[in-house]
Amino acid sequence: MKILICSPISLQLLADYVENGDSLPEGYRYPLAAYLIRIYLSLGHDVHVVTSTPQMEKTKVWSGDRLTLWVTPRRGKYLFCLDGYRLEIRAMVESIKKANPDIVHAQWTYEFAHAAIASGCPHLITARDSPWAIIRHMTSPYRIFRLIYAYRVVPFIGNLSVISPYLEDHYRRHFFYRRRIWLIPNGLSLELFQKSSKQFNSKKAPVFVSISGWGPSKNLKVILKAFPQVLKQIPEARLIVIGAGLGPGDIGERWALKKGLYKNVDFRGYLIHTECLEVLRNEADIFVHASLEESFCMTLVEAMASGLPVIGGRDSGAVPWVLDNGEAGGLADVSNPDDVAKKMIMLALNQTLYNEVAAQGFNRARKYFIMDKVADEYLKAYKEILGNEKLA
Repeated sequence: MKILICSPISLQLLADYVENGDSLPEGYRYPLAAYLIRIYLSLGHDVHVVTSTPQMEKTKVWSGDRLTLWVTPRRGKYLFCLDGYRLEIRAMVESIKKANPDIVHAQWTYEFAHAAIASGCPHLITARDSPWAIIRHMTSPYRIFRLIYAYRVVPFIGNLSVISPYLEDHYRRHFFYRRRIWLIPNGLSLELFQKSSKQFNSKKAPVFVSISGWGPSKNLKVILKAFPQVLKQIPEARLIVIGAGLGPGDIGERWALKKGLYKNVDFRGYLIHTECLEVLRNEADIFVHASLEESFCMTLVEAMASGLPVIGGRDSGAVPWVLDNGEAGGLADVSNPDDVAKKMIMLALNQTLYNEVAAQGFNRARKYFIMDKVADEYLKAYKEILGNEKLA
């Protein structure tokens, strides 16, 4: 099958499959599509990728044995908002038509989906966020533009998949989408999983880790407010925070210093993906995620795959589903620092609970969130869509 992925993508993760791969631009920081493509290639499929980046002034093609990358230009400084991605769509559609795939799989319900639909090829669009939820937590002219743009695109989607039941409900209720929706979650490569879940260690003080970023929707302030309560019970406990705005001297640390909430807190800042995984595997004992809304949440799954017990928001979009409604992780009221602290202390002091939550989270991730299984589900969807196209 000749599959075309129209998506933001971390291009460097595919450099070893094409000639002159070291000359590829960075593209987006979005590794998931690259991992999916690598599986397709290992299964013998021919794969084309159409993406866009401000680092290109005109479309350039990188080719390998069974992989072709079409990297198209993208205007910077939000200039694409002026005409609704008109130039970007044109360049991507031209590349899709030249590639002439059997099916186009586009990511998100914005410009990449628009290009896939406009190409006239059979398509599957994967919705990966909730535009209305984003507006509630991060209102800005750009986010309003994206919401309006999604309303322009979604009615023309012939085949839609989502990464969580939360998103399916979102597109049913807010976009009145009435066609079939495939539920296919995100996944991790099997090699990223530890051999087993982590066991409680009573001989060391627990290390809590949060990987998110600074901002209203990430809600890290609640964890920083909760942590002093943890220290009252466990004075040697540590908290490591990772993400944009959370480095030494960044806005997050400055806020914590001003509020007196910096004791035993290690502000690491932005780390690349492999560095984050190293922290989860080698330093963390408990993972805490206080985001107010998630359409899926890969960081939770990465923590589960690392064998850690995790805590997430009980009303944070898809988080309860990812954590099997509390069976595979602790659910807290992330608007309430007291409740977050309570859940952190319970896991840190209760050996039986710690081991059970870690094991159940690890097992759920192994059962449902493996990238090979995700790829298999997408391939089944492609074949069904192509079969329906032939019947039509």
